[in-house]
Amino acid sequence: MDTPVLLLVYNRLDTLQQVWEVLRRVKPRYLFVSRDGPKADPTDQARTEAVQRFIESHIDWRCEATFRFSPTNQGLKMGVASGITWFFSQVEAGIILEDDTLPHPDFFPYAAEMLERYQNDERIGCIAGHSTASPWYRLPYAWDFIRFPLIWGWATWRRVWKEYDVDMKDWPSLRDSGQLRHHLPGLERHYAFIQQTIERVYRGTVHTWDTQLTYLCLKTHRLTVVPRTNLIMNIGHGHGLSTSTRKVQLHLLIPPQPWERSPAPPLIAPNHRYEEALFRYVWNPSFALKVYRYLRREWVAAPPKA
Repeated sequence: MDTPVLLLVYNRLDTLQQVWEVLRRVKPRYLFVSRDGPKADPTDQARTEAVQRFIESHIDWRCEATFRFSPTNQGLKMGVASGITWFFSQVEAGIILEDDTLPHPDFFPYAAEMLERYQNDERIGCIAGHSTASPWYRLPYAWDFIRFPLIWGWATWRRVWKEYDVDMKDWPSLRDSGQLRHHLPGLERHYAFIQQTIERVYRGTVHTWDTQLTYLCLKTHRLTVVPRTNLIMNIGHGHGLSTSTRKVQLHLLIPPQPWERSPAPPLIAPNHRYEEALFRYVWNPSFALKVYRYLRREWVAAPPKA
């Protein structure tokens, strides 16, 4: 497996070990590992050191491994963003995994094939491995295109990431011009939610890194490749050390499946029906659906942090 892989880790050894077993099966030739540093807490320091020791002692295949272990804690936003920037300072294209994104082995040849197929196509910004809306809408092709990145196991190119701005400095001018709304035909009823999400990250109310990637793809009209079958399972839901998935979202616990390689899509255009399923059932569900899920116990509180 010649496509470079970046593994983003922090302090969760148990989920990392599961992801690591898949890496041992596919044996990536070029492995990059970026670990954020510990917080000012002896327990957190012990956990991050355990993760580092595990990685350094468990590469048992032929591999060119490069490590970036931060001595200080940068947080979710800068810890991930700076790790990806470091990765693309050394490679032209690659796969990005986190310590809780458990891939099917088919994810790697799928991502490698899509990276090669669309490497010079400026219309394509990302390759997604997690097919979030697949329980509600089945794609007609082996892969298709949407306007929103899905970052639970994904891939991209340096040509895209070099335009990434973690601060979204030009957001106020684009927001005030109203141009972004015209970029999103078919999603008018969800536009207020999209704008509010970007605004909260821009103002620092929410500290994350992935909304900035969504913003980049929206303003540059770049599409994300999404597979028909789900190739990634997020095993961080409900984990006591999770930073952003503190509830068990049962409707998203889709097991990773083999990739169906055909048929190929006949044209490059966003699949509006898949996008609507994403917003309606995952990102921006109605109040009635939230109540229904609550009554069905489809949202379960995570255990207290360890």
